[in-house]
Amino acid sequence: MIRLTDTQIEEMKHALGLNYSKTQTRNYFYTDADDREWNDLVEKGFAVKRKGWDEESAYFRLTDEGIAYLAGLEDDA
Repeated sequence: MIRLTDTQIEEMKHALGLNYSKTQTRNYFYTDADDREWNDLVEKGFAVKRKGWDEESAYFRLTDEGIAYLAGLEDDA
């Protein structure tokens, strides 16, 4: 199983709005384009990256694989 950091898991939940709702309300996270945690998620196939308002920023969106990974964590809890 692929291992993620606690930060990655919490930020993935935040990206989906799961930090304030029991159901997905969105799918994006806006941060620095060189954010280590999110770029690692992209490399693992759990997120995609899109240009932000400037070259230093980016939008990240979870892929179906990333959403399924989170769902699997909830099932194990």
